[in-house]
Amino acid sequence: MNVAPFTLFAYILSFSVIRDAGATIATTVTYLLPVVAVLAGIVLLGESVTWNEPLGAAMILIGALITQGRLRSIARRLARGLRAGSMPA
Repeated sequence: MNVAPFTLFAYILSFSVIRDAGATIATTVTYLLPVVAVLAGIVLLGESVTWNEPLGAAMILIGALITQGRLRSIARRLARGLRAGSMPA
């Protein structure tokens, strides 16, 4: 089977994400691929989960939030909601 068309499609898709959303978002997509692969293995293949897989997924998600600056904005919104006496939506 010739994989060249699939590789070409992946490159086009990757450069489209970089062009439209920026390099940071494109890198985040790359970081999330192992998380999606593990979830697919669990759902589609019935693989078991060990303790380190959810921990690794959490570390990846937190790292992605930090690199995009979203963790700081979430903390700000939470702090504003706590000062106002209600939880933010």
